[in-house]
Amino acid sequence: MKKKISVLIVGAGNLGSVVYRNLKRSGSFDTKIVSKSKKLNVPVNFNPDIIWILKKDDFIPAEVKRWSKSYPKALLICSSATINVREFTQGNILTLYPLGTFRKEHAHIRLSHVPFFLEYGININKNHKVLIQRLIRGLGIKANKINYEQRLALHIAAVFGNNFVNALWGISLGLIGKNKKHLMPILLQTIENLKKFRPHETQTGPAIRRDYLTIKKHLQFLKSNDDLKKIYNAITEYLISKTN
Repeated sequence: MKKKISVLIVGAGNLGSVVYRNLKRSGSFDTKIVSKSKKLNVPVNFNPDIIWILKKDDFIPAEVKRWSKSYPKALLICSSATINVREFTQGNILTLYPLGTFRKEHAHIRLSHVPFFLEYGININKNHKVLIQRLIRGLGIKANKINYEQRLALHIAAVFGNNFVNALWGISLGLIGKNKKHLMPILLQTIENLKKFRPHETQTGPAIRRDYLTIKKHLQFLKSNDDLKKIYNAITEYLISKTN
């Protein structure tokens, strides 16, 4: 029987908490977590095979330098969409990027339901590849190999399709107060449409119809909120420019 892979999670934020719970749940790993904010340190005599860095992109270069110096043989994992691991000359580092939305309170979510994307850094050897495959199998995930440019495009697409859309729904609910239930059917129908059609095939609304009278009335309603007027105008103009 192979010994458990020892994994050190660096960072106890949203994604760090979800990854930690999934590793513990699998039973295939000896998992510890460190966090400066929570004052969690590396346990004495713990020698990690894998160090999974789950911190903000701004901190990753310094963390790679720190951990590759402390544990030069360890495999380092970065889960950033925007860090190009092939630019690192030190550290046995690769990218294992999950395309999902995570919060600490969702730590029960199984990562096997999330698509992952894999890219090797320049110092990754055969032993490292064996190790990462054991981690992937242990978590029950599927990792697709893509390069940095493809991963960056995926991330930008997710920002538009998830983060921005979620913010727009926040605006929508803010406009109607407690009447959230009235918007839910159209939201659910939009999701169903996306399963079957391209967005431009189901796009409706005053911009597509070039219903300038309705657009004018909407902008008049929003006259006291310059931010919302700018957002409404920008999206409306974009939609008009895309229709013939």
